[in-house]
Amino acid sequence: MPTNKGRKRKPPHLVCRDGVYYVCFYDEEKGRSGRQSFGTENLEKAEEIFAGWLDARKKSQRAQVISDVQACFELYMNQHVLLNKSAKSQESIDVNRRALESFFGKMNIQDIERSHIYEYIDARKAGKIGSTNKKIKDGTIRRELTILQAVINFMVFSVEPRSLRIPSNEVITRLPKPPDSPAKERVLSEAELNKLRQECDMKSNKQARTHLFVWLLMETGARAGAVKNLTWEQVDLERQIIKLLPNDGVQNNKRRPTIPMSQALHDVLVRAKANATTRYVLGHTGATKDALKRILYKLGIRNASAHTFRHTFATRLVKNGAALADVSALTGDSIATLEKKYIHLSPTYLRKAIGLLSNGLTEVRAGA
Repeated sequence: MPTNKGRKRKPPHLVCRDGVYYVCFYDEEKGRSGRQSFGTENLEKAEEIFAGWLDARKKSQRAQVISDVQACFELYMNQHVLLNKSAKSQESIDVNRRALESFFGKMNIQDIERSHIYEYIDARKAGKIGSTNKKIKDGTIRRELTILQAVINFMVFSVEPRSLRIPSNEVITRLPKPPDSPAKERVLSEAELNKLRQECDMKSNKQARTHLFVWLLMETGARAGAVKNLTWEQVDLERQIIKLLPNDGVQNNKRRPTIPMSQALHDVLVRAKANATTRYVLGHTGATKDALKRILYKLGIRNASAHTFRHTFATRLVKNGAALADVSALTGDSIATLEKKYIHLSPTYLRKAIGLLSNGLTEVRAGA
């Protein structure tokens, strides 16, 4: 009678089923074979995720449970961010984790107390963490601590194997954070927008990349990251629509919608496509921040950033009477978020309620 005893176990390996890539492996904890979907049909992406998965597996198989902050970040990156395409990109998390690791790096997560968090906040505000001695604002510190909280939650609820999970009563379940930064209310005026349109007329190849970036910000209201990574595959010039979400992308909290392009933007993109040499609309995905600053400074437009264009886009729509559902469809923000930021700008805001008072006063006069 055949037996499985002594059968050599296969090492973890990639398989493709129904067009989706999985990793097959032997689960030591459960004593049987297991598999995990990588959620992609792209072999190159699957191999990239698989490499990170293998690295995380090797680290997690150490005899001693590792729970210092730096090791936990590595597990979080390999098992969660790369696999699930988290809302925050790997690059963004790498930037925000540097200060955290500098302060907490070799400290076990279980040993972090509220007093340590307050010390971290004070040190960041005073510019005592990092090589530049730069004083950091509350909003940045909140983002950093939000990422640290995500790592802690991952180590409590999600890390594999389960033997690495930390009991929830051994960690801080809610980190104290600085207050929210005040809302950025800067809105570009029509005069400033006209200056930008004239400056970025796209008739010259000089600074064409930055000019095209400005046009896309003005006419789509998209986030800078979505514009920088936009490819020509996402632009349908015939139907005059732009898919801000890449073909292999997954929607997250910062939703990237499909939006129609204005006639002005369509004309600009037709000229840009005729001169395109790469798959990226902007030519490449390099930095745009400094070049944008130079154009804004040249035109005398102060206290503005890429986000200012998005805020201006939504503000102009609401002020001109666009329904919040339509603004939500164009920006990707939830209606609840838009109500919080923009509802007071609507020309119809609370007008119906005031109308009820006026109707009541009219009835009283009529009956007098």
